[in-house]
Amino acid sequence: MTTSIQLLPSDTIGDAFGQMETAGVIALPVVDRKRRILGTVTEADLRRHVAKHGRGSMFSSTLDRVLEDLPRAA
Repeated sequence: MTTSIQLLPSDTIGDAFGQMETAGVIALPVVDRKRRILGTVTEADLRRHVAKHGRGSMFSSTLDRVLEDLPRAA
């Protein structure tokens, strides 16, 4: 059986770090409620966001905020 690990935009940075650590991965997809991929976040993306917005953002910033900071493909 394959287990699918996904994050929601409403998950916090702390949630994402926890899921990554548990799964032993450095990146996870962020999906909406219909399981459509909104983007992918990496540990580096999360660390950059915390460095920019402060340690408090670990538990107050949600992944939709992290995705907003990422560059977009044209």
